[in-house]
Amino acid sequence: MPEITHMDKRAIGQIDELTLESLDHAAREFGLLLTRGRGKFDPRAGTYTQTLVWTCQTEDGVPTSFVERAPLYGLTGAHYGAEFTCRGQTYRLVDFATRNPKLPVIAMHTEERANYKFPVSVLSHLGGR
Repeated sequence: MPEITHMDKRAIGQIDELTLESLDHAAREFGLLLTRGRGKFDPRAGTYTQTLVWTCQTEDGVPTSFVERAPLYGLTGAHYGAEFTCRGQTYRLVDFATRNPKLPVIAMHTEERANYKFPVSVLSHLGGR
């Protein structure tokens, strides 16, 4: 692998990929779910700061944080990964941002694999509030 001499989006992609691959074994060994949180980089200083989130999960592979927060929105842990459509795009329910009253629903776009925030109203056809 070539040495990284300056920090840019390509370098960050390489770092993220290798980091997650390296730590994936540890996550599986401990029965945890490993996800990449927010990150920021400064190309002038050549620095990159990344947050990794280690989450406990149920035997079904559902993050315990989801199981704990789902009842606040009229759902259960079984709704983890439930798909819904918004503006012609398909999303998968992955979490809740309980401190964000306007957009508390966090869902992953099924094609882009990026997370987006939504209002509670998107849960209505899933049986939620």
